[in-house]
Amino acid sequence: MTTLSRETMPERFQVPEQGVEFCFATVDGWAVEFDTFEQDADPSRLMAGLPDDACQSHHMGYVIEGTMTYTYTDGSVDEIPAGSAYYVRPGHTPKMTAGTRLVEFSPAAELAETMKVITANMEAEAEAAVPRGEAEGGAPVS
Repeated sequence: MTTLSRETMPERFQVPEQGVEFCFATVDGWAVEFDTFEQDADPSRLMAGLPDDACQSHHMGYVIEGTMTYTYTDGSVDEIPAGSAYYVRPGHTPKMTAGTRLVEFSPAAELAETMKVITANMEAEAEAAVPRGEAEGGAPVS
């Protein structure tokens, strides 16, 4: 048996200025995440480039605190309050309210394909945020 907790997850990704922390591991083909959102979060823009600009992975999880909202490409919406378990089908974009904490399970291969696009979009956003004519750290480029 494998036991995981937020504190023992082998990998972490944080975006402190957005109050986001993802703690994750892969176990026997499943991605396991403990996610925390200190601020309202709408990562739908990061799905650009995926089919229908939506996440293509299945997810199952449990909302510990806060609220998750999934909007599907067919226009339907699922709102998942604290204390609720959920299943999400492919073709969705998520939103989280401030204070949301959750644990989520996804097929690792499906999630990896989605994360390639999300990561590329995050890197492009970070690159675009650096003012032209300045290197990282704000030093002028000559």
